[in-house]
Amino acid sequence: MVQAGWCDTGIALPNFVNDADHASVDVIVAQSPLFATNPKIGKKLGWFNLYHTALVLSQRIPGQGARNWTVEFDSVTNVLGAVLPQVNGTELAWNSDARFCITEGVLWGEAHWSKKFEVAMRVTASQARKVVKDFLLPLNRSTHHQKPLYQLWKIVKRDREEEVLVKDITCGDGANWFLNYANKFLGVQLESGFSLSFTSFVFRVDKVEPVKTDDTTEWAKVIKYFQEMVQFAGKGRSVLERGEDLLKLMPLKYVYDSNSNTYLEVFGDNFPWFQARYDKKALEGPPWTARDTMAGESALVV
Repeated sequence: MVQAGWCDTGIALPNFVNDADHASVDVIVAQSPLFATNPKIGKKLGWFNLYHTALVLSQRIPGQGARNWTVEFDSVTNVLGAVLPQVNGTELAWNSDARFCITEGVLWGEAHWSKKFEVAMRVTASQARKVVKDFLLPLNRSTHHQKPLYQLWKIVKRDREEEVLVKDITCGDGANWFLNYANKFLGVQLESGFSLSFTSFVFRVDKVEPVKTDDTTEWAKVIKYFQEMVQFAGKGRSVLERGEDLLKLMPLKYVYDSNSNTYLEVFGDNFPWFQARYDKKALEGPPWTARDTMAGESALVV
């Protein structure tokens, strides 16, 4: 269920030039303010710690020009399309699929990535191919409603923020997984002094409880809540207007955790309801595999 236009210019595999196992490929973390390609928004959302994260693979072979590819992990619809369902009577239909898109060149030009454009690690052409073929492509071959699924909200316990009640999965996580695979399974070290940070939407709450979806009264409340969200973020309104409208539905009352296929009722989401945080992250792989992205397609597609 890919939205028309998503990754239309994408390619399956960069054509890295053999480098005799000399580390010729820079893995660059590239970040820009969210929606910076929209001229009405520009870099304004950077004021609120809202950043989009991607990777640029830049190969430099002596005597040849640089060869670049951009790797983005994102919702195959758009952010709002991933967090808002289609309401069909008493049913909710979600399209939260998230995938990697590889495009030729530095997408939108280097100047676009005004928050960060920094080498995270250097790999050989063989290692770069292996990450793409053994890690990235198997994830991209997962079918509709299979992991990875986009999850915008991160919900944590108010008095123990290290206790994550709902894990977010956004563009920054895709970059993290890529770096983690190269680090843990190919032995590639991060550049000295590099640290990875990216944006999370964090809700600090008292607790969450599974919704009894077979209870018609409880389910009607869930339907009403998401129906109002869809109406507030209706078509024909700008991104900023939709964001303002969604704020009217705070505090958060219900959330759908796409990666566990669970509806949760949220208790104690107090003002200011949520924070957009640009925090340092430890390297980690996809959260649903206990083997932490062991090599091979069978370990990655669930």
